Amino acid sequence: MKYLCTVSVAMRLGFWLFLTGVACGLFIGLHV
Repeated sequence: MKYLCTVSVAMRLGFWLFLTGVACGLFIGLHV
């Protein structure tokens, strides 16, 4: 159970980091 919880949290963090990276890349790309 603990393992599944850790994987779920890691996936969620990775997803948000990915979204943030894409958003920042688009923002920088549009303003250069």
